[in-house]
Amino acid sequence: MKRKKIIIAHSWIEVGINNQTRQLAIALSAEYDVWFLSQSRIGAKEIKINDHLTVMEWPNKRPTKFKDLWFCINFFRQVKPDVVMSHFSSIRVSMVGAWLAGVKHRVAWYHTLSGQLKDDLKSVSQRLIVLQRTRLAYFFANTIVALNAAGKADAQQFLHKSPGAVKVINNGMLLPVEVEERLWQGGEKRFLFLGRFHQSKGGDFIIKCSSKLKEKYPEFRLSIVGYGPEGDNWKQVIKDGQLEDVVDMPGKAEGYKDLFRQLVSAYALLVPSRIDNFPTVIIEAKACTVPSIGSKVGGIPEMIEDNVDGFLCEPLEAESWINKISFLIDNPGIRNTMAVNAKKSFEQKFDINRHVYNVKMLLEALA
Repeated sequence: MKRKKIIIAHSWIEVGINNQTRQLAIALSAEYDVWFLSQSRIGAKEIKINDHLTVMEWPNKRPTKFKDLWFCINFFRQVKPDVVMSHFSSIRVSMVGAWLAGVKHRVAWYHTLSGQLKDDLKSVSQRLIVLQRTRLAYFFANTIVALNAAGKADAQQFLHKSPGAVKVINNGMLLPVEVEERLWQGGEKRFLFLGRFHQSKGGDFIIKCSSKLKEKYPEFRLSIVGYGPEGDNWKQVIKDGQLEDVVDMPGKAEGYKDLFRQLVSAYALLVPSRIDNFPTVIIEAKACTVPSIGSKVGGIPEMIEDNVDGFLCEPLEAESWINKISFLIDNPGIRNTMAVNAKKSFEQKFDINRHVYNVKMLLEALA
């Protein structure tokens, strides 16, 4: 039986969502002929991973130039793929190129909500340009993959796509390092914010909540791990609140080993986002047997089962957040039960094998 041909455009690195797509490509190569166009540099123009998987570099690390478009048009015409699947900044060039090359199935992943795009830019004119460019990027895709129901609704409205054109496939993860499963047995109760230092992520808000928690709980600690444009502002919030003894900002996690070390030692993960889609860090926390407290925004309510493997709070409602954090501090037994439930949730919903299965089902449906 003739193998179908699949082209995936993303980055061939073992970090976050990139690692998910990398593992997907390897898994799909058991049944399909797969080419992976990598934005990240691989040290060669082309690397053969196995008999049915080849990784290639785009001409430019960020494939947005005419040279990249010309490259993919010629490459697609040569390979004649059945499906082209694309992520992030490669979407516009690869979808236009696939359309011009006559590729029947053009699939684009929808990672970022329209509200997040608006939030990233202060200038109204810049915002309009970015929003129009984004719509254009997805215009040439005939299938959109959203990460959750919230993303699907946003894609339908923002991109003007019909419900049938937008499919939902949750992200999945293959743990790149061995993760220790550890329940809390005493000592410091260190809560963790792990992510981008951006206004949308709510780090400043959760730092301010620490003032009341500091007064009540001598064992409470908060670590703000990551990097981004708001770093200096958040350090000032810590200084203004005289919170240096309970809140630390050690910088960004250096690779997966450090990231999982931070998570395994956390009492709970805090995700106080003002807006968010499908934060990978919640999946990573579940994999580490750590419960999460997150905002009721975007796709987060689809990731955290309230009162089962964590808590959901209204965004920026200090009393709600302080109460939920206090409850976990006061009830370590319930915290540990939630931690075990979080690991079960990872295994049942967010393991890489489930993601691969769902993508295969999509490919079969596109036949």
